[in-house]
Amino acid sequence: MRHGFRSFALFSMAALASSAAFAQAYPSKPIKAIVPFAAGSATDQIGRAFAAKMSETLGQTIVVENKPGVNGMLGADAVAKATPDGYTILFGTNSTNAALKSLMKSLPYDQDTAFAPIGYMGSVPLIVTVNNDVPAKTLKEFVALAKAKPGHVTFASASTSQLVSAGVLASMAGIEMTNVPYKSGPAAMTDLIGGQVMMFSADFAVTVPQIKGGKIRGLAVTSTKRSPVVPDIPTVNEALG
Repeated sequence: MRHGFRSFALFSMAALASSAAFAQAYPSKPIKAIVPFAAGSATDQIGRAFAAKMSETLGQTIVVENKPGVNGMLGADAVAKATPDGYTILFGTNSTNAALKSLMKSLPYDQDTAFAPIGYMGSVPLIVTVNNDVPAKTLKEFVALAKAKPGHVTFASASTSQLVSAGVLASMAGIEMTNVPYKSGPAAMTDLIGGQVMMFSADFAVTVPQIKGGKIRGLAVTSTKRSPVVPDIPTVNEALG
């Protein structure tokens, strides 16, 4: 049985610009790149690496600014409302450019028309992790624990990707969990390590250092194949059978 888990994708977007904006030599001044999630998140780390290469290629400074909040909506809104001249870009994800439209009652910008796509930067799978004190060594054991105590198991989420990932697990496994929302992945990870929450499905940038440091336990990756970074952790499909 295959399960509908997905990784999160990263895109570079700009406020929708007219052709007149590029009539002159571009870029003639520094470009602001907004990361709609906190420092230390996967989006931040990948975005900064991309910005450095972009700066080298264009011969112009790229100023990276973190503007986290509301699952990336605040940062995306800042870019949507920026002057459409190509000098403010968004390092967006499927949260900011797809999921928010379905998960929020309303958005302060039109997700379908506010941005012009520049490029697709890649996708990053998530890892289902638990606090070391959670009595589950495998994903099946975690599901059994959640079934035994409906609503007792708590999970952290700091983005729509993380929220949807946990929701898919709950739906597929027939379990009920309680969501604890956070403003950033690093903040959620701090509480997972401390035992304030039991489970967190998050990107490699946040989870792998803690797994390898023995501070948390990785149960499954959401990719279709095992990752060479953590080869001992099975995929969700493997783990659930």
